[in-house]
Amino acid sequence: MLRPALNGLAAEERLQRFVKASAYPTLGAAARDMGVNGPTLVTQINRLARELGGPLLERAERGRPMKLTPLGKRVVRAATSWLSEA
Repeated sequence: MLRPALNGLAAEERLQRFVKASAYPTLGAAARDMGVNGPTLVTQINRLARELGGPLLERAERGRPMKLTPLGKRVVRAATSWLSEA
């Protein structure tokens, strides 16, 4: 499942950041806690979404935290497994 996202520079870093960010209520909060520039994190997650064929997150809206899409949930499970083996 992850094969399309494992090409190019920093593929592992993008997956790690996505998995970590998925636990936060917003990408801004995730970026701050991870010490990453917000637009950089958004760009990396958007790239993963393009490579894997669909949206991974439903963005946070007023009073509602972001949440994983069904594809995002599958990616988190697969990436967590793959990263633990790497």
